[in-house]
Amino acid sequence: HHVHDSKTKSLFVYALDQPNLTTNTRYAVLHHQDVNFAIARYLSNTFLKTALD
Repeated sequence: HHVHDSKTKSLFVYALDQPNLTTNTRYAVLHHQDVNFAIARYLSNTFLKTALD
């Protein structure tokens, strides 16, 4: 997915609010069009759990 996708943008915004993310992860979220698939899966799982609560 690319950052142009609105769902991905929402996920990135959500991810930036998480205090447990490292500086490198925050940088990757901010500066890369594509996020590592493993990281994206982890974040999306967390995001979906929170969104469904």
